[in-house]
Amino acid sequence: MKIKIKIMILILFVCNIAFGQQCNECKTQFDILLVGLKKEKISNSELSKYAEIVKILWKEKYYDYVDSVANYTMYTSHSLTEVYADLCIKCGGEFGVKSYVEYIDLTIGSAEEERAFSFERLFVKYPLITLKLIKGDQSSLDNLVWGFVNNRYFENTTLTKTNCKELFFKTNPRLKDNYSKYSKEIDYIISEVIKKLD
Repeated sequence: MKIKIKIMILILFVCNIAFGQQCNECKTQFDILLVGLKKEKISNSELSKYAEIVKILWKEKYYDYVDSVANYTMYTSHSLTEVYADLCIKCGGEFGVKSYVEYIDLTIGSAEEERAFSFERLFVKYPLITLKLIKGDQSSLDNLVWGFVNNRYFENTTLTKTNCKELFFKTNPRLKDNYSKYSKEIDYIISEVIKKLD
């Protein structure tokens, strides 16, 4: 009997977590982010406002936009991480990159792979700014490695040990001319990607 009661309490707890993610206020806040996504360009001040919303949503564990719930299943259409990364890309420049790096710090410990995938997409847009900001931080470089490997896979690009370096510079052409300045970071990314292809 005691076991049945414990199981029922556990089920109610899990359901409460799942349905807690429906948080109407959270959804309203997330809607503001989605409106921002429709803009061509985002100013620094707009991104600052979005960053505050993102912090609240992360704290509330509202990681995905819940479109609907049916039969105990949540249907989501947007990830908080991907949406915020896209907002940072639209803002661009040092402020946009710095804002996403701060998001990575905010979400440290998260196992969500989208953090790395989005970081690498931002890196492709602003490689020099990104390398300047992360200053050889190994955790950030590891995120770029994982993002590079997986984003090429999702693009249906054949990534091999042989073509890895060529593909890296094809994806990030501005780094060819700046290799001497960031050789340590670039070599690390390429060598770690090759290791992951074993």
